[in-house]
Amino acid sequence: MLAPALHAGELPAEALAVQATLLDGGVALGVAMHHAVADGRSVWSFLRAWAAECRGEAPDEPPPTFDRAALRLPGGVDLARTVLRKYAPNLPLVTDMPNYLVRARGPGLELSRRTLAVSGRDIRRLKQRIEDMDKQQLRLAQPISSLVALTELAWTSHIRCKRGEVNPKDDVYLFFFTDVRGQLDPPVEESYFGACIVGCVATAAARDILAEDGVSTAAAAAQTEVMRAAEDPLARWDWMETAAALPLERTLSVSGSVRFPAYEATDFGWGPPARTELATMRRDGQVVLVGGRGGDGGVQASVAMHAARIDAFESHFRSWLHE
Repeated sequence: MLAPALHAGELPAEALAVQATLLDGGVALGVAMHHAVADGRSVWSFLRAWAAECRGEAPDEPPPTFDRAALRLPGGVDLARTVLRKYAPNLPLVTDMPNYLVRARGPGLELSRRTLAVSGRDIRRLKQRIEDMDKQQLRLAQPISSLVALTELAWTSHIRCKRGEVNPKDDVYLFFFTDVRGQLDPPVEESYFGACIVGCVATAAARDILAEDGVSTAAAAAQTEVMRAAEDPLARWDWMETAAALPLERTLSVSGSVRFPAYEATDFGWGPPARTELATMRRDGQVVLVGGRGGDGGVQASVAMHAARIDAFESHFRSWLHE
């Protein structure tokens, strides 16, 4: 109830909706933004600039560029026509986009949400553990990022908390997004405001994820997929169709980024917010990552999962961080 509805059923459509709700001792600020206008990186850039204006300060970023011509894609015009014919054939009426990442909701599915704070020290220790474990297998092509480390820990925890429900011989999947601004030719300038992400799918056998070195296996699979996206950013432009083919009971979806400044960027003059969350988390097996509070390189991981499994998920997740 704290998040506003965005009315986008017909062009011209709303691109932004804001709702302020007075609470006992504070205020909740709900923001909805159309994904056709901005990806996560652009959303947080906008929020940072908005908050700076409210504090009476100049934004610390260059003015945004709204020109879609910055995305110089081979066959871009034909690609745009293909997308419109498939997903918006009745313009100016806009059909609701099929959100395959939230369609696993129904009677009897009691979802629980939990927010896990991970310190910068824990992340550094986790990355070192994974890299040390990989020295015998040599599957990692390069040192892993904080994003990959936490994403793979979440993936492994998700499969382990479903032990007994997932056949070890079956493949399991991780769906996530990666920013390709720097991978396009020519690269998209830093000030570009819009959406410039592609969907990625990492795949592994359940038995390999459940093994003692499962986090290392998961990290290598995700790193391979990130490198594939960097080499050919347009290979999976139709990520919705890709996601539709995944068995949701064996898929974890991760969105967000450890670099999104969810707390430091949203000081509207009252200090950092007490809590920042993505409201639209509605499926069993969904994780959202944002930068944590405190400025130590920590991360906030918000988890949506079946209520019967979330305790087991958190137990495995934390055990790897603190062993």
